[in-house]
Amino acid sequence: MEEIYSSRYIEVKYSEPDKLLEVVWKKDLLELDVDEYKRQSYNMVEALYDYDVDLVLQDALEAVYPLTESLNKWIKNNISKAFIENSVKKIAYVMPQDIITQLGLELLVQTAQEEYSGPVRRFFSSYEEAQKWLFEKE
Repeated sequence: MEEIYSSRYIEVKYSEPDKLLEVVWKKDLLELDVDEYKRQSYNMVEALYDYDVDLVLQDALEAVYPLTESLNKWIKNNISKAFIENSVKKIAYVMPQDIITQLGLELLVQTAQEEYSGPVRRFFSSYEEAQKWLFEKE
């Protein structure tokens, strides 16, 4: 897997044979203000445009960044839109343990799913379950 970007907050990797973009949100994410969170998120968005991506695995087990209504809207209008524009087929979210963050992510994905016809999205409690689903043949 090729590393595209890495910081204290996010790691973005790409597997060309699988057309898989893997994004790992790190625990230091809480230190970011909203503007820096958006800048970090754009590393994933840029990869969607720069690489041939069919599948996305977002590992958010350690991500506890508070998702406000305003931030949810920004994510929908920027990140979810990029998934659709780049014909991503499936997105697997490995969910955080923190229930409040988990509910925020679920709301975000539900809202994006309702307003955009795009990739199929599923939540998982483990990395292994998420990977298994992503690579299932339909």
